[in-house]
Order: sequence, then C-alpha cells, then structure tokens
Amino acid sequence: MKRPITKFLKKAAIAAALAMMPAAALASEAAVVMLAKNGSTYQIALSDVDRISFNAATVELTGKTGQANSMAYADIDRILIGAPLSGLADLIAEGEIAVYPSATEGPLTVTGAEAGTDISVYDLNGVKVYHTRAAGETLTLDLGAVHPGIMVVRIGGRSVKIIKK
Repeated sequence: MKRPITKFLKKAAIAAALAMMPAAALASEAAVVMLAKNGSTYQIALSDVDRISFNAATVELTGKTGQANSMAYADIDRILIGAPLSGLADLIAEGEIAVYPSATEGPLTVTGAEAGTDISVYDLNGVKVYHTRAAGETLTLDLGAVHPGIMVVRIGGRSVKIIKK
C-alpha cells in the first residue's frame, strides 16, 4: 500500500527547494538533473523548465518547448535542482570517485581517481578482464572486447558493480 504522505513529502521537498533557491542558482547555467540508478541522466536548464510533474508512478520533467522526459520512481537515484548544466562530472563531490554508466555496452567513465591509481575490472569468477592506471581526473575505459555479465570495477581500494551488456 502506498502512503499518501510520502508523495506529499516528495512534492513539498521539491517545492521548498525551488522556493529557497537563490536567484543566482536560477540562472541559465543551473539545471534540473534526473539521475537514474542505471547511470543514465536527463537534464534541462532551469530557465527552460516548464513544469515538474509528480504522477502516480513517475516524475515528468517538461521543457518550455514541450519536450518531456519521465522516469519511474523506482528507477530514480536522485533529482538535483540547481545543479550545474555543464555535465555529470560537476555533480560529483570533490574527492568522490564515480563510475558511470552502471550498465554499458563498451565505454565506461571513471572520474575522481588520482593519477597512478590502479583500475581493474573483474568478472564474477574473479578473473581480471581489464586493467589500466588512471592518468588524470577522468578516464574512459573501452570494455567493448569484454564479455557480457556482471563485473566489479576496482579503483584503488574501492569497488563498484557494473553490468557489461
């Protein structure tokens, strides 16, 4: 059974965030960003947002031009209001390592790893299927030749699970 108070609180939190947002955050470089659990994102500049709709099973973000994108509540990792429009890398906190998308057919992006950090990809049998060292803050791994399945990406002492399609 769904609890009506939960829906109300979600709506109230978004409304409160918009109301308290400084005018500078509402400038064209700020955006509303929906991040899905599978690593996909949808973003739109705050100045281009017509409405955010909280439907029975989805959140729908509609632009002034009529373009709309909806995402099921179960698929949403987070919604950021006032986030930088310039890209996903700007949404990652300083010192945090991010690996995205969590489901990929080939390219996998790693951000936040220090230069020289070992990055390895293992299949569920523990076999190392890919290895490299970070050369800079952002690195793209080409996993196109790696067999499909659930993988573990090890970055230094941290591990992240991904799905190779």
